[in-house]
Amino acid sequence: METYIKRAEYVLAHISPDVTVHRLTGDCPKGSLVAPEWNTKKNEIIAGICRELESRGLRQGMLWKK
Repeated sequence: METYIKRAEYVLAHISPDVTVHRLTGDCPKGSLVAPEWNTKKNEIIAGICRELESRGLRQGMLWKK
């Protein structure tokens, strides 16, 4: 999960601020998820991405180059 959070933070900081991000994680019906197990913790993932952005003083598009 930590690797995913860091990669999501990187992508968000580097994509255009004009792009609307609709989904950072999703829901899977119980019993259907094959892997990774941490993917069932949607709120923790989103909170982790927000914390990572905040801790580095970043926001979406901040490092985007045209």
